[in-house]
Amino acid sequence: TEAVNGLEGMSQFLTAAADALGNVDSELAKGISG
Repeated sequence: TEAVNGLEGMSQFLTAAADALGNVDSELAKGISG
């Protein structure tokens, strides 16, 4: 079960990281377009 918990935590972390990257991308796009 430890392995499963680790995988769950990893996927949650990756999802959060993807969201953060998406937010950064949109902020950059806003800055570039003015």
